[in-house]
Amino acid sequence: MELQFPLFIIVLFTPTWCKVGFVKDSGMDTIFPPPFGEHSSEYIPRGHLRPLGFQRRPERRITEYKGLPSSFAFYHGYVKEEQAIIFHEAVPTEKMDIWTDDYLKQTYGDVKVRVTIKRAISSGQEYKLLKLKKFLKEYKFEDWYLSTIIPQEMRKDMPFPKVLQCGTVSQYLHESQLWMSSGGTLSLLHYHGDHQFHCLLAGRKDFIFIDKKFAADFGMEKPDDFTGSSHSAMNTEMVNMYKYEKAAIAPWEWATLRPGDCVFVPAGMLHHVRSYGRSISSVSHWTPTLTADFTDCDKEKNKPQATRTLDDANLIWTFMAGKRQLSNVKLNSESLRHHFFSLLRKNDQLPYVYFETFYLTALKGVKEIELPAEVWKLIDTKKVGHLTRDELAKMPKDTLEKVAKVLNRAHEVTDKSPLLSPRDEL
Repeated sequence: MELQFPLFIIVLFTPTWCKVGFVKDSGMDTIFPPPFGEHSSEYIPRGHLRPLGFQRRPERRITEYKGLPSSFAFYHGYVKEEQAIIFHEAVPTEKMDIWTDDYLKQTYGDVKVRVTIKRAISSGQEYKLLKLKKFLKEYKFEDWYLSTIIPQEMRKDMPFPKVLQCGTVSQYLHESQLWMSSGGTLSLLHYHGDHQFHCLLAGRKDFIFIDKKFAADFGMEKPDDFTGSSHSAMNTEMVNMYKYEKAAIAPWEWATLRPGDCVFVPAGMLHHVRSYGRSISSVSHWTPTLTADFTDCDKEKNKPQATRTLDDANLIWTFMAGKRQLSNVKLNSESLRHHFFSLLRKNDQLPYVYFETFYLTALKGVKEIELPAEVWKLIDTKKVGHLTRDELAKMPKDTLEKVAKVLNRAHEVTDKSPLLSPRDEL
């Protein structure tokens, strides 16, 4: 008898790329602060393997203010006192109506940006340099978020908050960053070495604030030599209360940002951030200083505030061709002295390692540069490995000019680009 077998036809297709997966949840209705009910177990610590914030009730919402005060009042009322505060309706958000993904792809799609790619808990996260259009194609599906210094080309679209436009704050602005994500994202518990003004332009963000005196309770890492920032390895999505038992003791405060709101985060303050929906933020950082000067603020009052964007800001760092660069294309003795004081922050000494990181960052990508240790010898004439505040103030101009000449090599090519407007001020 003849056996009959079914005939299977296998058709091979040429592989093509297609997106597999689901769009992340873009809901923004999460209850925050989290509900705090009865604890059901005497054996398991409250909030074990729950997100940060479930371990104890918050103390209070941080101070709120509608609009923005003067730069003088902002500094003396909050910056000097290192007090976190949220400003409602602080910056315009009309530009975000235009900033659709399609608009960003068409207008800035080829601009290179820094993207954070989260991995499994055991392997942490990594950073990649991608074209913006690649990020926009993936970010609604992948566990990615944009965290980049705002590229020079995009600064004209970013609002310049009034309180940052004059006085000591404006003189020591380091950089402004662009943050963008989709769905729920969260940060580590961390702090910055510089003050931060975080403005939400789209979406929603929740903040948890913890006083820096509790840093040891969360096992904060050694601060970065360049930024002064640090973070805890604690998983803020599932806190291990056996390891971080003092999370049940450390008091915390909170804030929720809606579009147009800005929050001031003092240097050194521990904080944790959660984002919801299609979230876009502009975040400015500036140096903590020992003194303050607002003599330039009177003339700033006469400038039309509505037209001011971050393109008008005098930032130390910008982002061009996929790398961090000094905005000033013609450093001289006084502008370099200013940068050194910015690196100093409130410290009494500028160690070699701070200079080395600054130098290598400024000259990244430049071929055949002088070794930082050799350039350091020009200014560390006592050969002690650091410079004091007084030594920086009194350093001869001709000495600083020699170092400035080396650093200006970073712009031998890029200062010819029409995208990089020349800046030779402080």
